[in-house]
Amino acid sequence: MRGTNSQYNKATNLRLILQVINKQPAISRIEIAKQTALTKQTISNLTDILDKAGLIKTLGISKSGVGKPSTLISLNSEGAYTLGVRVRVNSIEVGLYSITGELLDYLHNHIETLTPANISDLIASICTEQLQANAVDPSRVLGVGLLLPSTHRFNQSQRHTEHINRLQDDQISKDIQQQLETKMQLPVILENLAGAVALKETFFGAAKELKSFIYLYLGYSIDASFVIDNKLLVGFQGFTGRLGHLIVDAQGRECPCGNDGCLNQYASLSALEKHIEKHTRQAVELTHIIDNPQRYENLLKDWFDDMSEPMRIALNSLENLFNAETIIMGGDVPDWFLDRFIRSLRPFLPSIAQFNKRELPRLIRAPTEEHNAIKGAATLPIYFALNQQRVPNNNAETPPFSEEHLVSTSPAERLNAIIFNQ
Repeated sequence: MRGTNSQYNKATNLRLILQVINKQPAISRIEIAKQTALTKQTISNLTDILDKAGLIKTLGISKSGVGKPSTLISLNSEGAYTLGVRVRVNSIEVGLYSITGELLDYLHNHIETLTPANISDLIASICTEQLQANAVDPSRVLGVGLLLPSTHRFNQSQRHTEHINRLQDDQISKDIQQQLETKMQLPVILENLAGAVALKETFFGAAKELKSFIYLYLGYSIDASFVIDNKLLVGFQGFTGRLGHLIVDAQGRECPCGNDGCLNQYASLSALEKHIEKHTRQAVELTHIIDNPQRYENLLKDWFDDMSEPMRIALNSLENLFNAETIIMGGDVPDWFLDRFIRSLRPFLPSIAQFNKRELPRLIRAPTEEHNAIKGAATLPIYFALNQQRVPNNNAETPPFSEEHLVSTSPAERLNAIIFNQ
């Protein structure tokens, strides 16, 4: 990471310094200068601004090594906050986090009647109550990360094989996002699960030292996210990573998207439910299957065997297209299920990933963490506050920053307001 000593790029350099500080629990100003190629005086001036804004704090003096002792600094957990929201069919989960990734409050709200018409009101009410209960100043909130049920944007035919919830429409998802922004007066970042959790791993987890990786999220659909050179690929209008609609068998099973042979029809958790229901001839919820693996062992074995080849084809495509350092896999299932899922894919199909020296396996399981998706959602505003990257689903170009222009319409502008509007 390199900064510029131009005064015009002060805001860019401040975000760069925060990125560097975020990568480690404690760091000296001298080390920041080395990593950013900024002068020591520039670093001193900019960290003074961040200190005054309450975004960093002094930890103490480091006396290790040769030479003059260095003052260590870190992010201040009380400097800024984010909200992570996950909507399911009958529930809303909300987590309040500090900029350092610390969970301050978590709420799980079961709601019998959840519709696109009332979602934004319910989320706004829950988030507002949570901020008030924790005495958090809304002006120091960078934004809200929002995860909605998987969308189906490929309805090119009427030959649907299953009911599609109204939440699974992209335009409705965008409407909910915009309504929530208006009600909360905060930026709202809409992403898929894979993208959110990938950024969480980049900022706070297993991928902190990686520059390029792919994150797969195994849910009722299979989502992927692509982090290349520490940047999340958001795609045109924010749509990317719908790996579940990769065609793995052109003559295969019908998919609600209008195509045949999509990966979701073989390797997703919805495919597992269908497989079990087909053979038991009764409705079975995923949680019951996961909690009673011995009861369904024979059917589980058949499903793992059935999904392995389509999933191996999908992995081969990802490796040949992106050649990332590794593929990380997580999901809405326990560790034993993911481990068995990954074992079923071996041996992997040959790809460019098998060449040259590898420091990591081609496919690894994501570390287990409670509230994984919620923390991922809460990481979205932090990422877009610290990066110049355009927020997904926002077609308007972000205007050049000036200290007089403090309209808080994006996480980056919210951060600028915290820094400069003192």
